[in-house]
Amino acid sequence: MSHIVVGLDIGTSFIRAVIAKVSEAQSDKPEIEVIGFAKKPSQGVRNGNIVNLDAAASVIKSTIDAAEQEAGEEVVSVFTAIGGSQTESILSTGSCGIDKKNRNNKNFLAQVDADAKRRAVEQATKQLFPLGKELIQIIARQYSVDGISEIKDPIGFQGVRLEVETLLITASVTAIENIRECVTRAQYFLENKMSCKVLAASESVLVSEEKDLGSIVIDLGGGTTDYMVWTNGAPVYSSSINIGQSIVTSDIATVKGVPFNIAEKIKLEYGCCYMNMDDLKEEVIIPGVGGKAPELTSRQEICAIMEARMRELMGMVKKDVIKNSGIKCLRGSIVLIGGGALMEGVAEMTQEVWQTSSVRVGCVRSLGFTKDDSYRDPDFATACGLVLLNREAGNTEKTRYKKASSEDSGIFDKAKGFLKKFF
Repeated sequence: MSHIVVGLDIGTSFIRAVIAKVSEAQSDKPEIEVIGFAKKPSQGVRNGNIVNLDAAASVIKSTIDAAEQEAGEEVVSVFTAIGGSQTESILSTGSCGIDKKNRNNKNFLAQVDADAKRRAVEQATKQLFPLGKELIQIIARQYSVDGISEIKDPIGFQGVRLEVETLLITASVTAIENIRECVTRAQYFLENKMSCKVLAASESVLVSEEKDLGSIVIDLGGGTTDYMVWTNGAPVYSSSINIGQSIVTSDIATVKGVPFNIAEKIKLEYGCCYMNMDDLKEEVIIPGVGGKAPELTSRQEICAIMEARMRELMGMVKKDVIKNSGIKCLRGSIVLIGGGALMEGVAEMTQEVWQTSSVRVGCVRSLGFTKDDSYRDPDFATACGLVLLNREAGNTEKTRYKKASSEDSGIFDKAKGFLKKFF
């Protein structure tokens, strides 16, 4: 038996969808094969926030339609994620008596079971969250049994008291409902609770050794920059800066006096954020606007504008990580993902800012699609990560409905479906 899992990444600059077929293998984990993917420029999304429901829903539908054509499968449900300033991470601890019936008997030893783990985690989540925030993910970092700490899985341990250290991730209720409404308007069913974007991306680009040693995943998105710190195999801190790659485009537009769309084209075609790269003497023609004559410049001048902003942005991430993560030594890697990771020179610039050579552009692990491997690019990390996180989730009862028979479909949609079937 196999089932379809769809990862949907709603970004400021692009909306991406990945369709994968998950088959039950003989091993412990099911096998995954990407069978279709697509991305289209976003509409109705600004700085990670949905500001126009209908526009965003329209792009979601067209993106998934394009992925459907390649996959040859109909999508009825999706998994998605939320990021940016709408999310926050909180470290929390919880504890409970291992034996539920004799929890007050300090001399009675009991064996840790799944129920004890659940009760300890429940205690960790019993706290007041800020108004308008909803708990979306609970990540158990490590357990301890009667003072024996750093236990990954306590099942089977004997003891009196079980403690757990968790990372709780919350998100804006308003942002969650806006995303849910967009997916519904696009006539898809949203599976389960939303994931944290950078957590999903980490699943697709980090190897277990990097998680253990201490690594940082930095998502260079269009409207926001999200990052997550990993150590001892689990995330310890996650945050976001409400500044993304669009500000680099705005800098080019301001300095060169051109519209945003022209500045974006210049950034994509000639952009570089590290002055020591080769071939920066190439000439660049800035189109004339409003009667202004075209201007001749060089990649080096464009690079100077971009590098200044990228260094500032990376410096802000570094300052926040040092202040709040508690990590004193980074023995793993800094992994760059998102659309900004495709920029030339971004790894070299990051190495200088962080003063480490262990910087790489994140490449999504191979998921079996041989016709086109561009789904492995760093900007597809979140969409592929959503597939990996939810690979064991089968289709729910609600996903069996067909879009064409949705009660919300208008007369035009029904007529269009009838004519399509007739011809």
